[in-house]
Amino acid sequence: RKYELIVSNPPYYLPGRGQLSPDPVRANCRSFLVDDWRTFGEKCRSALLPGGTGWFVTLSENLPYIRTEWKDLSFTELN
Repeated sequence: RKYELIVSNPPYYLPGRGQLSPDPVRANCRSFLVDDWRTFGEKCRSALLPGGTGWFVTLSENLPYIRTEWKDLSFTELN
């Protein structure tokens, strides 16, 4: 299935960053324990219709990493 709009509040932290919750559900919501920013970006890109829009909320400290990981995924950054 493809979407015109994806709005997401993905996990903020890569493994080893931030405080890991002892609750496994919260830990997975807060940190990339299974995937990473690259995988998240690829999945979002593949789920968008041509011309579709993705809005993602993240910490500003993640931006350099995301810019590197997503440079070939054709996302436009808005601040």
